Amino acid sequence: VRIVQAEPSLSRTATLASAWLPVRPGAETALCYGVLAGLGKAPEGWSVERAAEESGVAGERIAATAKMLAEGRSLAIGGAGLEESTHEALAAINAV
Repeated sequence: VRIVQAEPSLSRTATLASAWLPVRPGAETALCYGVLAGLGKAPEGWSVERAAEESGVAGERIAATAKMLAEGRSLAIGGAGLEESTHEALAAINAV
């Protein structure tokens, strides 16, 4: 299982993860929408580029995360202090 940790600072959990996405505080939902955009399943108006701008995570890293998921590798995305809308976006990723 590949673990992607999305949070603003490099925590112990992030150091143990396969990848760390240094997301801007409060922008976790935008990051999730970017991953969905990379899968062609984003809500209307969302793209990898918009997600990169809003989340502070490079578009290439968002696209690489989506690619890992599309290739069928096991993938878990986590973060600290996630809002309800982020949980909904993560559920949408898991449904893909």
